[in-house]
Amino acid sequence: MTAVLSTILADVRQRLAERRRALPLTRLREHALVARRPIDFMAALEKSKPSVIAEVKRKSPSMGEIAAKADPVKVARQYISAGATALSVLTESDHFGGAPEVLTAIRERLPNAALLMKDFVVDVSQLLEARVWGADCVLLMVSVLGQDIAEYLALATGLGLTSLVEVHDADEMQIAVRAGAPLIGINNRNLKTMEVKLETGIALAAEAPKGAFLVAESGIATGADVKRLAKAGFRAFLVGTSLMRHGEPGEALEKLRREAAT
Repeated sequence: MTAVLSTILADVRQRLAERRRALPLTRLREHALVARRPIDFMAALEKSKPSVIAEVKRKSPSMGEIAAKADPVKVARQYISAGATALSVLTESDHFGGAPEVLTAIRERLPNAALLMKDFVVDVSQLLEARVWGADCVLLMVSVLGQDIAEYLALATGLGLTSLVEVHDADEMQIAVRAGAPLIGINNRNLKTMEVKLETGIALAAEAPKGAFLVAESGIATGADVKRLAKAGFRAFLVGTSLMRHGEPGEALEKLRREAAT
C-alpha cells in the first residue's frame, strides 16, 4: 500500500469515527432499513453505448484542485442532460473535495439517476451509509479490502446495492473474480508509481474471465480513448478529471460521447 493511500485511509477512518459518534451504528441501521430502494445500477449501464459513468469530482491527491468552485448538483444535471448513463459522486472530503451532503443533494434533485458512491470503504457501516445517502452502487477496492471483498460484496448485495470492485493488477483481478464481483473496475493508475496509462487497463482486461462486465477507470479523456478501451473488452467508462477540468462538464461529455460514437 502506498503512502498516499495509507494517509487517505487513516483520514477516512477518522471521519468515520466522527460520524459514528454523531450517528451510532444502531440508529444508522434503522435509517438504512427505511431508505429508498436502490436502482439496478448494472441494468442502467447496459442501456446505452458508450456507457459513461460521469464523475463529480472537485479535487484529487494527484491533480490538486480540479474544479473547486463547481456546483455538484449543477454538474450532475449537466451530465445527465449530456447522456451520462450513471454518475460517480465523491463523498471523501479531505482529499477529493466530496461530502455525504453532495450525494444526498444529487439524489434529491435527480431521483432517477443511477449513483455510485465513490469513497474508500474500510468498514461495513459505510455500506449502510450508502443506502441512507441514496447510492445505488458502492466502490469496493481490492487494494484496501483484500480477501474481505467477498464479505463486503455479500453485505452490499443484501442491502440492495451493486458493487463496483476495483482492481489494479493481476493478483487483485483474481481476488475479484473468486469473490464473484458483478462489475470489475480496472484502474489505469499504477498505485506504486501513480502513473496513469491506458495500456495498464488494456493488458489487465485480458486477465478477466470471458463475459466479465469491465469498467475502465482513470486517464480517459477522449472518444478515441473510449473506442480503444471498448476494443479491449470494456463495457463502461468512468470519466471524471477530463470533464471537470472543462468549463462546462456537460459539453465536454457530449463531445466525448460524440467522438466515441463515430
